[in-house]
Amino acid sequence: MTPIQREVIKFIRDGKDVMGCSQTGSGKTIAFLLPIMSRILTEIPFPLVNNPPTPRLLILIPTRELAEQIWTEARKLVKDTGIIVNKIYGGVPHDEQLEKIYSGCDILVATPGRLLDFVKSNNLTLKNVKYLIMDEADRMLDMGFQPQLMKIAFGTDLMPKEMRQNLLFSATFTEEIKNISKNFMNNDYYFIQTLFEKNPSKNIKQELYYASESEKIDKLHGILKGTSGSIIS
Repeated sequence: MTPIQREVIKFIRDGKDVMGCSQTGSGKTIAFLLPIMSRILTEIPFPLVNNPPTPRLLILIPTRELAEQIWTEARKLVKDTGIIVNKIYGGVPHDEQLEKIYSGCDILVATPGRLLDFVKSNNLTLKNVKYLIMDEADRMLDMGFQPQLMKIAFGTDLMPKEMRQNLLFSATFTEEIKNISKNFMNNDYYFIQTLFEKNPSKNIKQELYYASESEKIDKLHGILKGTSGSIIS
């Protein structure tokens, strides 16, 4: 296990609220998915097929790219368990996403805006969410999602924070982020930051390219053409 996994899994497994500081590539997705999925497997019945759909685990993230990444990892972990994972985010038509969540939705990965759209239209209820995860909290706040996050937490049928487990992960934790994050956590939460997180992940190769403003687009196109494998922008 990576350092962040070793530190947080034991607390999540025991039902504790956790704030975890973890850089990209440090294994935080597995750190929060694995213990929560283990707990869901002990709950009967599943999957939940309701009208409207109601997930048990809600994962809030800032971007479509991160939604796809977490959805892919979650699908690997739930293989052959019967747990159903779905995703909703903006920028694509509602209909296909609606069809999928109505077929079952134990775990939902969602961007805040699209989630609120579905809740407002009565195509989704949050009343059975026992586990709430916010990933890349610093990015969500930088991108202006705070009002939507507050609306989800306090303006929907999401059960009170005292009745659910709350996990919040961020690449950085300024005092502002900590103070805002406390709104979503129970008072006895654990704040965890490993020494490993102070340096760039050993799994990531960082390269710096110099270019004038007029050269940036052409430089980027050249880098992308010479890159194999998948790309997250």
